[in-house]
Amino acid sequence: MREFFKPARTDNIISRAFLASCFMIGITLLYIVLRFFSLPPFIPIFNQLPWGDNRIGSKIFIFIPPAITILIMASNITLSSYMYDKSPLLSRILAVTSLLATFLILIFSFVIISLVI
Repeated sequence: MREFFKPARTDNIISRAFLASCFMIGITLLYIVLRFFSLPPFIPIFNQLPWGDNRIGSKIFIFIPPAITILIMASNITLSSYMYDKSPLLSRILAVTSLLATFLILIFSFVIISLVI
């Protein structure tokens, strides 16, 4: 299994992007856990839906965006390692995409929590 990820780990851009993504996911989860008990029972997590009860969700739903980001990052790491020999540029694009998704979820989580506290 280590040999599968070895070519992508040797690339500086890919390894730093995924390391920064892991760091930002950790910050997001730490911030959510620290603020979780001060959140109201319902928060406006689904902001793209029309006004009303469809926009709000239980406060446990604040963990959905980081979970989705973890899935995106895991799939991007796997695809990046698989495709590195064929196309290093595509592997780097996947790493940067993962970094961007993680950064946007970090901002989203901070904004949602700061709105309700």
